[in-house]
Amino acid sequence: MGRMEVLLVENFKSWRGRQVIGPFKRFTCIIGPNGSGKSNVMDALSFVMGEKIANLRVKNIQELIHGAHIGKPVSSSASVKVVYLEESGEEKTFARTIRGGCSEYRFNDNPVSRSAYITELEKIGIIVKARNCLVFQGTVESISMKKPKERTQFFEEISSSRELIGEYEEKKRKLQKAEEDAQFNFNKKKNVAAERKHAKLEKEEADRYQNLLEELKINKIQLQLFRLYHNEKKINFLYTELERVNKNLSVTKESLSHHENIVKAKKKEHGMLSRQLQQTEKELKSLEALLNQKRPQYIKAKENTSHHLKKLDVAKKSIKDSEKQCSKQEDDIKALETELVDLDGAWRSFEKQIEEEMLHKGRDIELEAGQLVQYKELKEQVRKKVAIMTQQLEKLQWEQRSDEDRWAFEKRRHGEVQENIKQIKEQIEDHKKRIEKLEEYTKTCTNCLKEKKEQEENLVNEIEKTKSRMSEVNEELNLIRSELQNAGIDTHEGKRQQKRAEILEHLKRLYPDSVFGRLLDLCHPIHKKYQLAVTKLFGRYMVAIVVASEKVAKDCIRFLKEERAEPETFLALDYLDIKPINERLREIKGCKMVIDVIKTQFPQLKKVIQFVCGNGLVCETLEEARHIAFAGPERRKDLMKIVRKEADLKQIQALIQGTTTRLKYAQSELEILKKKHLAAFHREQSQLQSELLNIESQCAMLSEGIKERQQRIKEFQRKIDKVEDDIFQHFCEEIGVENIREFENKHIKQQQEADQKRLEFEKQKTRLNIQLEYSRNQLKKKLNKINTLKETIQKGREDIDNLKKVEENCLKIVDELMEKQQHLKDEFVTQNTNVEKAQAQIEEERKKFLAIDREVGKWQKEVVILQSSLEQNRLEKHNMLLDCKVQDIEIVLLLGSLDDIIEVELGTEAESTQATTDIYEKEAAIEVDYSSLREDLKAFLSPENPEEPYLEGISYNCVAPGKRFMPMDNLSGGEKCVAALALLFAVHSFRPAPFFVLDEVDAALDNTNIGKVSSYIKEQTQEQFQMIIISLKEEFYSKADALIGIYPEHDDCMFSRVLTLDLSQYPDTEGRESSRRQRQSL
Repeated sequence: MGRMEVLLVENFKSWRGRQVIGPFKRFTCIIGPNGSGKSNVMDALSFVMGEKIANLRVKNIQELIHGAHIGKPVSSSASVKVVYLEESGEEKTFARTIRGGCSEYRFNDNPVSRSAYITELEKIGIIVKARNCLVFQGTVESISMKKPKERTQFFEEISSSRELIGEYEEKKRKLQKAEEDAQFNFNKKKNVAAERKHAKLEKEEADRYQNLLEELKINKIQLQLFRLYHNEKKINFLYTELERVNKNLSVTKESLSHHENIVKAKKKEHGMLSRQLQQTEKELKSLEALLNQKRPQYIKAKENTSHHLKKLDVAKKSIKDSEKQCSKQEDDIKALETELVDLDGAWRSFEKQIEEEMLHKGRDIELEAGQLVQYKELKEQVRKKVAIMTQQLEKLQWEQRSDEDRWAFEKRRHGEVQENIKQIKEQIEDHKKRIEKLEEYTKTCTNCLKEKKEQEENLVNEIEKTKSRMSEVNEELNLIRSELQNAGIDTHEGKRQQKRAEILEHLKRLYPDSVFGRLLDLCHPIHKKYQLAVTKLFGRYMVAIVVASEKVAKDCIRFLKEERAEPETFLALDYLDIKPINERLREIKGCKMVIDVIKTQFPQLKKVIQFVCGNGLVCETLEEARHIAFAGPERRKDLMKIVRKEADLKQIQALIQGTTTRLKYAQSELEILKKKHLAAFHREQSQLQSELLNIESQCAMLSEGIKERQQRIKEFQRKIDKVEDDIFQHFCEEIGVENIREFENKHIKQQQEADQKRLEFEKQKTRLNIQLEYSRNQLKKKLNKINTLKETIQKGREDIDNLKKVEENCLKIVDELMEKQQHLKDEFVTQNTNVEKAQAQIEEERKKFLAIDREVGKWQKEVVILQSSLEQNRLEKHNMLLDCKVQDIEIVLLLGSLDDIIEVELGTEAESTQATTDIYEKEAAIEVDYSSLREDLKAFLSPENPEEPYLEGISYNCVAPGKRFMPMDNLSGGEKCVAALALLFAVHSFRPAPFFVLDEVDAALDNTNIGKVSSYIKEQTQEQFQMIIISLKEEFYSKADALIGIYPEHDDCMFSRVLTLDLSQYPDTEGRESSRRQRQSL
């Protein structure tokens, strides 16, 4: 048959402009998101196939133009064109165009009328009225749910029998006339016919009974043949599957054995590498220990050499410094000697100068002995005459010195008071700032205290509510516990425990050396009386599974997830955080440690028992337990934890108390600062200011007194000088001086200066002699020191040479050890890399081994399932053959006899199994003839008027597999969809259309039925017809030859775009394998 090549649309619904959809393969699926315009492809095909506008989801034909639904049509016309390709290669085109409010039809680009257009469509097998090639979205079930009358009309449209209605009416009228003529003759024979009829009814009744017996026998035979046929097919299929699974299992086991050998070899290699690594590590540690021993010796030798070198350098430096100091000392000694010579020369010159001056002055003023006596007498007279004034002058001078000292003291005191006033002002400012901070802190504390009190009130209310709620919840909990205790959950718990036991056995098979079992199975108390205490202490670890390592535990958890089993608790021996046992608990009388009352056959489980039991104690009586827990020396029960909100309340109360205390201290400190310290500072400031004023007034008074007294002292000195001038007047005239004071000043002053100068010369000479003697002694000491340092340097050089030799030997040994250590480190790194690589290879091979082991378990489970199913089917076959023998149902056998069928006699288990196997082998040799077996009818049409079916309706019924007969309304959505598709394909076999267009007919189907329908369509499209399906399910469109993807784009309004993908270049091997299996299972 022909097929549709492409679909050309232009401005039709969501398709803007001219769009080419296709090319269409024999089996094409149209996919895309919701609202992208997939169903508009269906509308375009319906439109070009002559469908009425009312069936295209619009009110008038203008709404089919793109953009018209939002009032913005992009054009005044739209068109759809189909290119149809005949089997001979001839190309035909069907086009329908919208112009104005009507549509135009074109065939092969030539305008034609609607009737001619429909005629051309019927020539290629498309009947417009019957819609034999179009199934719209959501209408697939309506095909199976049609009323009988509607179904009759559907079949008439398909078969074109409506054209014969006129001829049928004419012939029916003639038949009625003939029947009226025959009625008259029939009445004449009525009496004879009645008697004949009575005899005939009796005969028919007897015949019908015999026929029913024969039919019952035949139906029984058919029933047994049907059962045997399908049983034999199942057995053959199970045998085939069992052979395939056994073959895969053997291959997998060989692979498992191969990988197990590889893992063992890798482990052996890893062990050898680990031993080498341990040996290298041991050598490296011993070498490091030796190196740690030698390195300090080298460092000590190096430090010793460095120390001696530093001492030598210091000695050399000291020698240089001492030589410099010696040369400087010698220069100083020469300078002192020179200075001493110069001083002697200067002293002699000074004495000579003094003698010359004395001679010269002696010539100028030279008192005779009488004049000198007279001078002394006059001086005595002056002293006596001015004695009173001298005393008064001395008194005034003493008072003047006293006032000057007092004035200086007051000045110092004035400065001190000013400094104190400045400090007082600074302290007052500091206290003011402190007061401001305290006031701010007091305000903050007050606000915080207010907030905390509000929180305290809220928490108190919440705690009260929580306590009342807790009492209510505890009451409800007690009720629920009592209900749960009375609930019967034994059956569910038994199944659950059985499944958990199976999971544990499987884990033991996977990890035989790493999974030990459940804790309750691995240990038990030494006496039954401890059973309850141990159970209570074990708690949630009671049914925990003990494994060897954390990695095994993770693998087991991954296996549980894959198997979707219940969660389990795993105790890994290398992952447990075990706390030490408190040995003092063993000394408590009246109790035992739980760890001491549990015994196990596995020593490695001691760690697990210690982890679970901890420091738990078990007592003989409740009183002893209470005594030990609450009154004993070791309290083993923690105090009850306070509720979180109560802890928050206590914390807030503590905060309130602390804030209140701080606030109290701050307020008291603020009060003390304001009332005491600040007032004291102000008082002290005022006192210091008044004292400052007093000091200033006293200083002023002392200054005035000092000035007045200075005047008086000058007056007294003038009076004394006048008396002295009067007494020495004639004496001064004799010696030729103006006054005696001038003579005294010159003569006495010169004498004093000469004496002072001689004294200075004496002191300087003494100083130079002492300094010279000291410098000579120092020079001698330094020369001795230099000689000592030279001897030390010579000895130090010899010591340094010896130390350098020792250092070189130590360095050589350390270098050799470090070189050896580096070599061992490189070797260790290489070996460690090899070990890690080997470990990674072991892990990789182990993962492969575990994956293959899981696959072996999977195949073994499948083998067990297949063997169980096979055993069940063989038993069913045995029972059916035994029923045929007992009930004497005559089935035709090609080989064997029903006499070989015997009942199984119960004996021992081995004898019963052997007898059953022998019986099944004999029954396998029996071959049944199934040629008389009728096909099973699943769906059928039944006319309401078998004589004239075209006058009444036609019923359509379908029996779902494995279900009894039910009306079509009682079937599920998927069953209705499958029934509708079956009817649709059956109609197509009578009046084939070149292609089918289905819109989301798989919406109500599950994956199994989607696979069957898609496989059937895939087979039929190879030779029978072309299929175009709009689908959203991957299981369906993955079987297609090509995909047409529809996706939306948006600007002013949505418009559709198209993508095409050819799937023929991707072979569907998986689909062919599943189809083969489905055919074998049917």
